[in-house]
Amino acid sequence: MEIVEVPAKIFLIGEYLVLEGGDAVLEAIRPGYRFEFGDSVEGRFPHPESPAGILLQDAGEGRVRFRLLEDSAPPGYGGSTAECLMAWRQVYGALPDPREIHHWYRRHVPLASGADLLLQAEKISSPRSIASPQVYERMYLLERLQPSKRPTHEDLMLDRPPIRYERLSGLVTRFRRQIQDPVEGGFAVLGEFAEELYRTGRESDDARQIREALQTIEGVEGVKGCGAGLHDQFLLVLKPGVNQASIRPYVEQAGLRIRESLTECVW
Repeated sequence: MEIVEVPAKIFLIGEYLVLEGGDAVLEAIRPGYRFEFGDSVEGRFPHPESPAGILLQDAGEGRVRFRLLEDSAPPGYGGSTAECLMAWRQVYGALPDPREIHHWYRRHVPLASGADLLLQAEKISSPRSIASPQVYERMYLLERLQPSKRPTHEDLMLDRPPIRYERLSGLVTRFRRQIQDPVEGGFAVLGEFAEELYRTGRESDDARQIREALQTIEGVEGVKGCGAGLHDQFLLVLKPGVNQASIRPYVEQAGLRIRESLTECVW
């Protein structure tokens, strides 16, 4: 038996835009999804409509030779795509070439972008950060005290107005420049992106209320929910020199807890 770890992921910005062929900025984070893999392992069969389930059924695999371990990342950080990578390994005997499995994914799961799958496949063999530690040490992941995930497949089936592609693309470009060469107040772009998605029903009402509450905290420069509905977890950026301990009570009042900075958890 063997232990295989696949990184978890978080969208820093670009949810929904990437579904239209636009850009997104993602980061791979720890802890990842840890699997026990081997011929003697008996795992549960994935949902037949999940990417891993589709892959295994197409290959005629009647049993699953991998099992997710309990100390893995929680749902909402790329668990289904991590499982898909393990299904590929079972079928083909090795972890995939990132472009090859992304091509397969886009054919079989057309409503999803596969950006998280591509990132996870690439980071297994080539871990690297996309921003400096000085930027990432100001960015914090916030988790709900009462976990409340919006299922991605259900969210993608909702009928909503089209996004303003050019507007969102411009915001992603601004964010990418900001993490490379930050300017004062520049991370307010996160809230602008979230508000733009709210206009078309792509940010949940609950997520918007939390975002607005967090944005009023002194020392917070920018904040945005992440995942389907921008609802699963939150990315918060502090102004330079602000200690996260000073905002912790206000974050907890909003029903969240500070996990850690991206510097501490980046893959």
